[in-house]
Amino acid sequence: MFDELSNYKENDHFFLKPEDDLKTSCNAPSKNGVFLIFSLNKGRIELVYIGCTDNSSELHGLKDHINSKGKFLKAKIKAEGADALDIYWYATSTPGKVDNPKEIEAKILQKYIEIYGRIPRWNK
Repeated sequence: MFDELSNYKENDHFFLKPEDDLKTSCNAPSKNGVFLIFSLNKGRIELVYIGCTDNSSELHGLKDHINSKGKFLKAKIKAEGADALDIYWYATSTPGKVDNPKEIEAKILQKYIEIYGRIPRWNK
């Protein structure tokens, strides 16, 4: 769906279940990038959040940014009765080039809006 992300070879994903510890589950690096959170709920998969690192904050890299959302994510899993979250991350630096995560996030959000007519519901 988001062709822009195919440019980033350093990427992966991990699952967060209600009983899991985010700090243990998170396999994201301490590098700048973007991340997508999918909710898995009774066989349905929904993209619910698009985020990125922010160079202006004290948090450094994807690992810190994702882990800082731990309470929020656990609360959402519980409130929605989700089976798990599937969190995909993409480091936005490639050899010889570093892309601004905020610009990549904006492009992805814009494409999502073009397809669905709204932003992902957890981005509100």
